[in-house]
This record gives sequence, C-alpha cells and structure tokens, in this order.
Amino acid sequence: MKEICGAFQTRYQQSQWDKSISSNCEFCDNATDTKKHRLLECPLFHDVRNEHHAIVEALKENDEAMTELPVMFESPLAEYHIALKFAEPEACIQDNIVRNLQAHCVTPHLYSDGSCQHQNSPNTRFAAYSLVADLCVDDAMRVEQANRYLATGKIPETLIKIGAARCGGEQHIGRAELWPITIAFENFSDFILHTDSAYCVDTVNKIQKSKKIAELAEHNEFDLVRRIFNQPKSNQQVVKIAAHRDPKLIQNPVEQYHCLGNMLANDSAIDMCLHGEVCITKQYQELHNQHEQQENHLRQLFNLHLQLQKERAKATSAEEAKPLTNTPRPAKVFQLQLELQRWCPVEPYWHHTHRS
Repeated sequence: MKEICGAFQTRYQQSQWDKSISSNCEFCDNATDTKKHRLLECPLFHDVRNEHHAIVEALKENDEAMTELPVMFESPLAEYHIALKFAEPEACIQDNIVRNLQAHCVTPHLYSDGSCQHQNSPNTRFAAYSLVADLCVDDAMRVEQANRYLATGKIPETLIKIGAARCGGEQHIGRAELWPITIAFENFSDFILHTDSAYCVDTVNKIQKSKKIAELAEHNEFDLVRRIFNQPKSNQQVVKIAAHRDPKLIQNPVEQYHCLGNMLANDSAIDMCLHGEVCITKQYQELHNQHEQQENHLRQLFNLHLQLQKERAKATSAEEAKPLTNTPRPAKVFQLQLELQRWCPVEPYWHHTHRS
C-alpha cells in the first residue's frame, strides 16, 4: 500500500538529506533508486515485468507520469457533461394526446421504463426513459391485439410512445424509471401505470400514504417525489409488472398485451439512451471509454506494484538469511571503542581507594 500511495522515500530521496546513504538501488546497485527504476528498470525483477507486459509498455510509451502519481485524472469536459445532464429537457406530452386518451378511455393504461448505460460507473453513466400509452378501450380489444401479435410478430398499433427523453439530474436507473411516472402524474388525473420497477412502486405507495411532504424529505429523488406529492389525489395507480418476459410464453392474452406495452417502453427507453441526440451520446460514450481505459491501466499498475513488492520482500528476506561472515568492523566503531578505553580507568576504582 505504501508503494502504491507513494508513502515512502526512495534511496535517492533519502540521500538528499542524509549523505551517508547511497542513492543506488539496494538490489542491483547499478542505477539510482527512483520510483521509475523500481517499477520499470531494475534488472533483478525483469521476470515479474514480463508477466505484466501490456501495462509496462503503456507506461513507457504514453504514461510515465503514472509511475510518480498512480491516479486517475478527471476529463477536462467532466464538469461540462455534469451541467449538461442536469439541464436535459424533460419529455413533453402533447395536450391533444392527453385529451383523446381521457375522452376515449375511462382509465387509460400507461407503461413506463428507464434505461441506464454503464450503471456501475457512477461518473460516466447516462440514462433515459420512455412513456407508452394504450389506445384500447377494453380488455376485448387487448385480447384481439394480443392474438394479432402472435400471428404477425408486430407490436400492436394501439400501443404508442407518447414521451421519451434523457434523464435529467443524477444518472441512474432508479431516477430514470421514476421520471416517466412523474410526468404521468402531472398530465393524467386517472390512469393505471405498469412498471417493472419495484423501487418506483414502493416510492409511489409512500407518497400516496404521506400526509406531509416533510415525511418524504430524505428520499434521494426528492425533487421528483415532491412533484408527484403536489398533484391532486385521484384514481392514479402504479402497479408492478414482471420484467423482460417473452410475450409468446404468456397464456393469458390480456397479461400478454400488458407485457407488450412494457416491452415497447423498455425498447424505446434504450433507443433514446443510445440514439437520442447522437452527438451528445457520442460524447458520453467517449468519456466512458476514456474512464474505463484509465481504470484498467490503474488496476494493472496496482497489480504490478503488488507483485514487485512481494518479490522485493523475498529478495530482502533471502539476503538477511545468508550466514554472517567475518567482515572488518567499520572504522567508526573501532574509533569509538578506542575512545571508551581511554575514558575508563585501567584499574578498578576500589583498588585506588584501598591504596590511599
């Protein structure tokens, strides 16, 4: 850990303040002991470096700075991308779509989903969402459309995407899935919304049971939660639907139809995440690729450091285990012994006392 963090001094550094210390490498004694020499040059550990050839060559050719400071550097565009993500416009549903749905359907069925690319990379992930509406007025129509799907393999035309956008704010799957639900609450007074997110179902249940907004203040997505809470309470239901099922394997045609709605919401969210605003997507993806490359290099570098440290420890132990030989005592020690002899009386003190 000291090697990785740089919490040590090389012999070269020690020799700058203690002239009695040699600046040469203690293992090869042929070169100055520096961080670069320890990591990339000392001939006694060439075999270890051969096992880590890729990172050694990368350090020599492109990134010698990492030998002195093994860290990941933030992209110059990082703050710009953060600002961009927080300024993303939200999806807008056209007024005529809302009026037509509420005029023809007693309680419209909606389907929502989110998509997040590189979910496990908090600094470079990006997300989007989609909201789908059902134009069927009853289950009989849904059964008919489900049977037509089995015959043709085509998504029913009664399922339409009414809104899709990139996730605004923090980028993660939970927020991406809560965004379309927030938009549904703000545009429809009555609906049944199907989502495959248990997190969203639980969040909406808590909102609907809360009497004061203060009860929800600790929620991570409080800005969206507050918008849902502020909507008039009506017949708005958010229900859980099983995720990523094959519609052809579902026996119940109505359930099969709802599965198709969820599938369309999922696919359109992924499409918006990957292909919406192509130039922005390209920037996000390039930033992630750079981050991933740096992360891989740093991981390989740490592994090399650890392996070299083990080999150096073995070499040190082997040197210490060698039998001692009769070597001449250093001149400083010999001189110190002479001085002590001159200081000490030749005869015992009691002998001088007895004579007197």
